[in-house]
Amino acid sequence: RLKEQNIDYSIQIDDCATEDWVNNWKQYFHPMPIGEKLLIRPTWEDEYDAGGRKVLHIEPGLAFGTGSHPTTKLCLETLEKYIDENSTVLDIGCGSGILSIASLLLDAKEADAVDIDPNAIQIAYENSIVTASKRQFETGAVFIFASPKNVEGFLSNFAWRDDFRAVAIGKSTASALDGFTNPL
Repeated sequence: RLKEQNIDYSIQIDDCATEDWVNNWKQYFHPMPIGEKLLIRPTWEDEYDAGGRKVLHIEPGLAFGTGSHPTTKLCLETLEKYIDENSTVLDIGCGSGILSIASLLLDAKEADAVDIDPNAIQIAYENSIVTASKRQFETGAVFIFASPKNVEGFLSNFAWRDDFRAVAIGKSTASALDGFTNPL
């Protein structure tokens, strides 16, 4: 296609340094307080001071969701304000499960997490076990826009297209989704 458009180009092949790219980023991810109530703790960091916060132990693996992205922080801080012991939550595009697990730590009654990536589903499930929540946590590999359950909380922090990013926390799936996730 470049040739058809009369664009000059060249292809160059170089050797790359052999490094453990899957794990190298971990040196930059440390325990971090979020909002007033949460502390995100990577599972490989043994020394941390929770300072009275609820600790979310997380190993994101190759899934999205460390808590460091501004939109994830915004969702976590908003959860602190609205989640209570009667809340049921649907986390769409759950990645590491950080939002749904945080909901459970903040006393939500139940959280369902869904993602199109089977790897993310496994990671979210494993993270829910590490955090040792006593409340119900379910995962599913089907990406849905309507839950078969009635939920009070809807969570989403995902990219729909290159030019569109959806971040929402709503009181019902219908109102939260309406108007900003139409795939057409």
